Amino acid sequence: MALDMVSLLTSMENLLEKNNTTTSSNDVSASLNKRVQGFYKGVRGFSDNIPIPRTLLPAVCVELDAKTEELPFMGGNAVRDMDVTFDIVPITGYGAGVSEGLENSDLELIRLTQNIEGLIRTKITLSSTVESLEITSTDFSVVVKSPDTYVSVARISLLAKLRSRS
Repeated sequence: MALDMVSLLTSMENLLEKNNTTTSSNDVSASLNKRVQGFYKGVRGFSDNIPIPRTLLPAVCVELDAKTEELPFMGGNAVRDMDVTFDIVPITGYGAGVSEGLENSDLELIRLTQNIEGLIRTKITLSSTVESLEITSTDFSVVVKSPDTYVSVARISLLAKLRSRS
């Protein structure tokens, strides 16, 4: 079966959204002042280019980065090993004028990021072709310029190892 990249992104988005509830043992909104309001998907840089109103924060974007594959040497039914890298980008924000808005936004971002990482570290299944999923890095130094709100952004980089039939 060939790899469907959109399905892979959608599976990750659905996993995050499904675990945005107090009944989930891995609630992505646990300990936040406000539950995650929106989940989005696109390619790397997507979160930099979409205007998300403060009322829709916190939000989480799933962004496809790259795919590499080992080409099979045997016929049309050979098995291909692929690496897909993508990012999960949690975004939190408080409006200007909120006392200590930037500090609160940063602390909420840390909590949200830890919740997402905790979910990913559980044995999740995205598709039958995904052999493993691992966090390769987390970057809290993502800078977003917004004149009317304190916005904090992180980038959780993931590596999915897949095996697919040609």
